[in-house]
Order: sequence, then C-alpha cells, then structure tokens
Amino acid sequence: MFTKQQTILRDLGNGLVLRHSTSEDADALAEFNGKIHGEDEQDRQRIAAWTHDLLARPHPTLRPDDFTLVEETATGRIVSSMNLIPQTWTYEGIEFGVGRPELVGTAPEFRNRGLVRLQFEEVHKWSAVTSFRRSPESRIIIVNSDTRWRSTWVAAGLATKAMCQS
Repeated sequence: MFTKQQTILRDLGNGLVLRHSTSEDADALAEFNGKIHGEDEQDRQRIAAWTHDLLARPHPTLRPDDFTLVEETATGRIVSSMNLIPQTWTYEGIEFGVGRPELVGTAPEFRNRGLVRLQFEEVHKWSAVTSFRRSPESRIIIVNSDTRWRSTWVAAGLATKAMCQS
C-alpha cells in the first residue's frame, strides 16, 4: 500500500495537490461524492455507499487507486475527484478496453479552476499506457446522454460540439 506522500501525482499550487486515492480515502470520498452528486438524502446515501464499496470492497476491475482526487493540503479536505473504471466492451464480436469515467465532481467553491480538466489529463495518460490492465487500445469513452453535461465536456476540451450532437 502507498503512503499518502507516494500517491501525489503533482502539486497544483495554491495549497492543492492532485493524487491517487487509497482504500483509506473510502469514508472521505464517499462523503464527498454523496454531497456533490446526491439530489436528495436518499440519493446522497446511495452514491456514498457506491463510492465506499468501490474503494473498500473487492471489485473485478477497479482498484482503490483508480480515483484521482484534488486535496486541500492544509486541511486534507477533498475538493474534486473522479475515477476511471476499466471495462471490456464488445462491438461486432471484437473486444476492446474502455476506461469509463465516473463520479466526476468538484466542490462548488473550487469550480472553474480547471481541476476536472487536470484529472482528465491524468486519466488519459493512464488509458494510453499498456499497463492500464487492458490493451494499448484502451481509451476513455464518454457515454452520457444527459445533455446538461455536454457543455462541460466541450469546455474541458474532452469533446467537440460535433461529438455531442444528438
């Protein structure tokens, strides 16, 4: 297991670091994701439980360090996070690896600072590396029919307007 210092991917300045998660982050990430993504109390609890399970219970493809998080160094508070779930998809009988981003979010007071873009840059590196537990053809594929997110992907440079057409 990594020490917290070993999980740091880069210092972002302004008292923030980008790092890998560890299983020790399960409670804090569960609380963060429930708060950021939940629409009501029941939804917050469901998302928190899912996040906790992803980090603390054995998963067939996701490891505890497959989350990125941005942490405030002075407090240890998580202010932004996402994960990349490795999957194998099949199209016309051909299997290929996919990295599926999930639970992408930032605390409201830290938005518009490019934190999600920086995390996507990192997971793009992961998906391009052969050792990403998949083939070298593994790529991030954004599958989201929710039109509210399309402008976010375009603004972050992760998609073009043409890619987001219905």
